[in-house]
Parts: sequence; C-alpha cells; structure tokens
Amino acid sequence: NAGDSRAVLSRRGTAVRLTDDHKPHLPAEKARVEAAGGRVDFQRCWRVIVEPREGRLGSGLAEPRRFVECEPDVRRVVPQPGDNLVVLGSDGLWDVLSDQEAVNCA
Repeated sequence: NAGDSRAVLSRRGTAVRLTDDHKPHLPAEKARVEAAGGRVDFQRCWRVIVEPREGRLGSGLAEPRRFVECEPDVRRVVPQPGDNLVVLGSDGLWDVLSDQEAVNCA
C-alpha cells in the first residue's frame, strides 16, 4: 500500500489488516518526518509542516519532497482455506468504517 490506502483480508469472517497506514500522526511516520527535519501538527487534520531553511528564499519543490515517501509497502500473502475476500480502499472508506465493519459489509 501507499499513503492512506489499506488492504484488509477476510479470514473466516474476521478482518486481518494486510497493510500499514502511512499517515503522519502514526509513530513510525512521525519519527521519519521529524528525522528529515519536518514536524507533524494538527490543523483541522494531521499535516506535515516544512519550515524553510534559514538563509534560503522560498523552499522550492525539492525541499518538501524529502518528506513524502512514494515507495509502497509490498507484502506477499499466501491464501489459506477460509480466506474469502480482500477489501481495498482509501481514507474515504477507512475514515468511516473499521476493518471489521468493511469485511462485514462486503
């Protein structure tokens, strides 16, 4: 997955999350942003804040790009008996349904 997309497997009717969210408020992602010199702040929603470096006029595109990761997480899952379906969705789905609710609806 990448960004706010998620994959959830239904294994005998129980939701099994197959991916990790890439959201700035989650500890691993927040630590990565802060290690790169940015910060994470809540301004009606979670945001990555990039402060211009001192002595530079404007930040340009190169500066914020180091805070955005475009490498997806890839995981291979071997199907097992009882694996019924996979629900794929972005934050439009996961902001309103839990993993289990999505599996129940499917």
